[in-house]
Amino acid sequence: MLHEAALRSGINSILDETAGDDEDLACIREICQETLSKRDQVTAAKSIAHRQELKSETTDGYGENTEAVNWKAFSPPKNAPRTLSRPKLNRRPSYDSIPAGEMPRWKIIDGNEGPITDITVNFRGDSVPEGFTKLERSPSGQRADLNKGGRGSAIYLCQSKDQSSGKAPISEIIAIFPERGEFVPTNYEVVRRRGVPANINTGTQGEKIYLCFKRSSTSAIVDLAVMFPRKNETLPYG
Repeated sequence: MLHEAALRSGINSILDETAGDDEDLACIREICQETLSKRDQVTAAKSIAHRQELKSETTDGYGENTEAVNWKAFSPPKNAPRTLSRPKLNRRPSYDSIPAGEMPRWKIIDGNEGPITDITVNFRGDSVPEGFTKLERSPSGQRADLNKGGRGSAIYLCQSKDQSSGKAPISEIIAIFPERGEFVPTNYEVVRRRGVPANINTGTQGEKIYLCFKRSSTSAIVDLAVMFPRKNETLPYG
C-alpha cells in the first residue's frame, strides 16, 4: 500500500541520516529499527493466516521480533546434496574418538577458558537468560549488534559456560541460508530464541539467516568475538 511504502521510506531516510557509531543517535536508530520490525510482524501474520486458509506448508512463530518459520527448512532433504555450498567455520579440529586413557582436551584447559556449552541471541528489549553472558562489544569497542548496518532489529549473541547441564561443549558454529536451499546439517542444532529458530536478519528486507552449532566431547570453543572487518578490526590474539 502507498502509505506503507511512504512510512518505510521515511524511516529508512532517518536511518541513513543517523548512520554511524554515535551513541547519542543509537536510541533513534533502535526506535526506527523496532518500527520496521513491527511492520514486518504484521505482514508475516497476514501471510501465515493466508497460508493456513490454503492449507499450505506449516509455519510457526511467536513473540516480539519473531518471524514466521518454515520448519521444513530445518530438516535435511531426503536426497541430500553431495557437497555443502558453504564451508564449516571450525574453531578447533574435532576427532571421532578419545584415545584410551586420555581426558578430553576441553576438560584440561585453563580454568579461565572454560568451554562454551550454549549460545542464544538477545533481541532489543530481551533480558539476558540466566547463566548467559551478552557479547555487547567487538574487540575494538564497537556495538556487537549482529544486524549492525542492516537496518534490522538489534541482535546480540549470548554465551554460557555453565557445565551443570551435562551438555557437551560447542565445537563448531555455522550460518545457513534456507532460501538458498541450505538446511541444518546432521548433528547440528539451531540457535533459538524463546524456543523458535532465531533469524539473525530479522527486521530487514534480506533473506533469513540462522546460526547452527555442533557439540563435541573431544574439542571445544572457549571464546567468541563479534567482528566488523569494514571497521578495520582484526582477529584478537588466540
